[in-house]
Formats: sequence, structure tokens, C-alpha cells
Amino acid sequence: MSAPEADFEELLRLLLASPRLMASDRKTIQKAQGVYVWWLVNQPSTCLKVGRAFLGARKEGLRRRIRQHFSSNEDLSVLALHLARDKRSPWCVGAGLEDRDARKVFLATKCCVQVLPLPDLTEQQVDVVEHYVEAKLKPRYIGEVGGSGDE
Repeated sequence: MSAPEADFEELLRLLLASPRLMASDRKTIQKAQGVYVWWLVNQPSTCLKVGRAFLGARKEGLRRRIRQHFSSNEDLSVLALHLARDKRSPWCVGAGLEDRDARKVFLATKCCVQVLPLPDLTEQQVDVVEHYVEAKLKPRYIGEVGGSGDE
């Protein structure tokens, strides 16, 4: 499937129809490139982040990227940075998310992720899909930390 042929609405529909995975499900995630979306578990309309993963040298793609986010290491996850510095969102206020262990518990118990493997697209096409999904879902955290009202 090439980007001009891609039906972005259909890809978004497939992503949103995919299972919402918790931390305990992360080993079921395919080792493929693709896009993903993070949600608050009890607030299904609260989209936290949209992202994409490429295969990389280890050929682990989505599985590795989601594992990095669940690890909540600020060096590997912009989601971790956003959560650590967000002082406005109700799920962050008083939650102590500046602490990595607290973020790991938060991600494991209060968040879920949906993934859509896109093995037949180029990295550039996966980027285009990611930006389309971001534009449609309007996640709370986009881009660099501080760029979406974290502080």
C-alpha cells in the first residue's frame, strides 16, 4: 500500500478498533513498524499521545517502542517527559509523576495503548499516517515537552 493509495480514514478506523492493551499485554504486540495511540483507561476520549515506531536495528518496532514507554525512562520516552512535567492535567496533579516509579505504575494501571502494524509502508509513509492520526485525535501531548501546555 503506498501513501497516495492509503485510505487514512480506514487506517484510523483499524487503529481505533484494535484492542486496548495494558502493560501485561505488551508481549503480544507485533515486532513491526506502525503507529500507536495512548489513552487514559477510565476516560476513553482522553488521548494522551500518538506515536510511530520503525523496525530499527533490533527489528522489534512497535513492541520495543511500547516497552520503552512503559519503562517510563525520560531518556527513551517523550511520553515520560510530558507526564513528568505536566502540572495542569487532572491525572497529573498530585500524582507525583515526576518520579519514574510513579509514572510506571500510572502507565501500567491508568493507561492503555492501541497499535496498528504497518509493515508494508515506508518509514516516510508511516510518518504521514502518524501525523494524520494526530490531527484527528488531538492528543494531549504532541511534540517537544512544554509545547502543549505541560508546564
